[in-house]
Amino acid sequence: MQGSLFVNDRKEKDSHPDWSGSIMINGKEYWLSGWTKQGTRGEFYSLAVKPKEDRPASPEPRRQEPSRQEPARREPPRAAARPGPVEPPFSDGIGDELIPF
Repeated sequence: MQGSLFVNDRKEKDSHPDWSGSIMINGKEYWLSGWTKQGTRGEFYSLAVKPKEDRPASPEPRRQEPSRQEPARREPPRAAARPGPVEPPFSDGIGDELIPF
């Protein structure tokens, strides 16, 4: 039942938290966000808690989802390239048929 908050050095918008950190409650880890606000009785902190599994620790690149109207295209698996039959350099065409292996 403890946690830590630090100044959010990645804040880019007013809506981003002023403070960020983590907290453990009953053995489960949570992200902790805080905003410094001004109220009628003075300055206060507004807090938000999210389970850590809701947000990855490091951002992963987003994969572009195929549109719903266009079916997803899948490439067929590629077979290992095998060389085709080799023609003899000089041939009269009789008995020169090669059988691929």
